Amino acid sequence: MCRAVAEDDLPRSLDWPNDFLEAAKVDAYWQTIMLMGALGHTPMTPDLISYEAPTYFGMLVASYAPHP
Repeated sequence: MCRAVAEDDLPRSLDWPNDFLEAAKVDAYWQTIMLMGALGHTPMTPDLISYEAPTYFGMLVASYAPHP
């Protein structure tokens, strides 16, 4: 996910198999799909701010800003 955000390529996540998503216990996958829809309407540039895995799960922080 970090690479998909950093490389502005969220659509690559559409190829992730359901069994992978289940095993990974993803939390924001469907929200990411909705973000892709919004980005299709209003193109924005991503900025991967942070990825941390302090316990058994990881947290990604990113921001999106409209193209100048």
